[in-house]
Amino acid sequence: MNSTFDWNEWFFILSSLVCLLIFVMLPKRFNSLVTFSLWIFVIVFIETIDYFMAVKPYDLYDFLDGPGYQPTLAVAHIAIFPPCAYFLIYFYDKWKLHGFKLALYILGWTIISITYEWICVLNNVLTYKNWTLLFSIPTYPVACLIVITVFHFIKRNINQ
Repeated sequence: MNSTFDWNEWFFILSSLVCLLIFVMLPKRFNSLVTFSLWIFVIVFIETIDYFMAVKPYDLYDFLDGPGYQPTLAVAHIAIFPPCAYFLIYFYDKWKLHGFKLALYILGWTIISITYEWICVLNNVLTYKNWTLLFSIPTYPVACLIVITVFHFIKRNINQ
């Protein structure tokens, strides 16, 4: 196992900074409690999926320099995935999407997600073992729908 701090960590850190910068630059759309609740949900959701799928007995892929916990991965769970989910929800809510437009929107996010995952593979952020990029295609629309559903739950219960 290579445990050096090299390009793949830098790529992940730069990706995190870009996501956080976009998040900070977007006009505020939701109150702090909605944003915080969504952020925490996405962290728990992604960590649960990643730790379930990336360890034995499944061991489908490795992050960064191999199996095991790496601090840079925690940065991604906090600084890449929650802002991206926020972007998904931000424009979903702003454009009041439903029906066919929502389906196209989720398709667009799936294409963006698959492209970013492919770039992560090229940059040795992800190393597939028993997984392929094709397996990820159906997971992104499901994840989008889960995040949208949780957003509605949060918003309804916070009475925004």
